[in-house]
Amino acid sequence: MNTLLLLETATTLYLCGLIWTVQVTHYPTFRFIPSDAAAAFHVHHTGAMTRIVLLPMVLELGLSLASAYFVPGPWRLLSLLAVIGLWALTFGVSVPIHSQLNREWKKNEVEKLIRTNWLRTGLWSLRGAGLIVSWLI
Repeated sequence: MNTLLLLETATTLYLCGLIWTVQVTHYPTFRFIPSDAAAAFHVHHTGAMTRIVLLPMVLELGLSLASAYFVPGPWRLLSLLAVIGLWALTFGVSVPIHSQLNREWKKNEVEKLIRTNWLRTGLWSLRGAGLIVSWLI
């Protein structure tokens, strides 16, 4: 059980750190991308981000499912629901905005991406904090 929770905690904290870096430094730099460079920039961005985020997200989902099944406690279900919420936000909100930016670089879409990404940042932060607290109790 401890190994499972340790792997889940490590994966979630990696993603938590990554989302804060993206939210505070990376996405705001989108505001400064000139329109004539946006297409090439965004292709690079989406490819690079997929390489560093997709596997950890899949791993986090699997570990969260395993923890919900093997680790006792009602909070495990809440933790799993948070992961499901993160996937819903990622693929229901963030990915469509990125798809729109791939089609046409619009400043209002950049602002929408920054604004809506706070939901994922908050949810990953709560999840990370919850996992840390689980180690303390």
